[in-house]
Amino acid sequence: MPLIYDGPLHDGPLRQGEILAGVSEYRVLPNPPGGYLVGEIAHPLVVALSADCDLVQEHVARLTLGSPPGEVQPEQEADGRIVPHVIVCDLFNEETVRGRPGLNSDLFRRIRRNQDERYHTLPDPRSAQTPPDARPQLFIDFRKALSIPTTSLYLAIEQKMIQRISVVPHTYVHDLIQRFFAFHSRVGTPD
Repeated sequence: MPLIYDGPLHDGPLRQGEILAGVSEYRVLPNPPGGYLVGEIAHPLVVALSADCDLVQEHVARLTLGSPPGEVQPEQEADGRIVPHVIVCDLFNEETVRGRPGLNSDLFRRIRRNQDERYHTLPDPRSAQTPPDARPQLFIDFRKALSIPTTSLYLAIEQKMIQRISVVPHTYVHDLIQRFFAFHSRVGTPD
């Protein structure tokens, strides 16, 4: 069954499985000699993995606090309904994944079939009815998860710096979330 993405959202809460374009992460980086600077790291395409119920309740809470979602004050963040960060994971195209060092054809075959615990492949969205410029097959590397401040996401969406692209259908999100948290809940060993 081909994947048919739900249409992009134009307003309302962020959604679990929502694909966003143009997300930036800011990190404090060393700046020799002995100083620091804030560096921007671009994440061209990410998928939101935070729970839908938390994101919806959080959005409503921001609105009831009397501020637009991108303008919550620090003292309002103490409200138990506020989610300070949204968990996201980078999305990659096939060329990027295939080009990783040490990734041979056997491993890529397992990745493509969702048989490798570190990676998740969204089903190919293309079909006979899909235009040729449709979204390519997307791959997720669960090690490439990060959290982005929720207020920053809403503000960047409002200012059109981040685009809300589409939402992975619920039937596919369930498997994605189960696999993501299974990967992160494993008991790691030093070797």
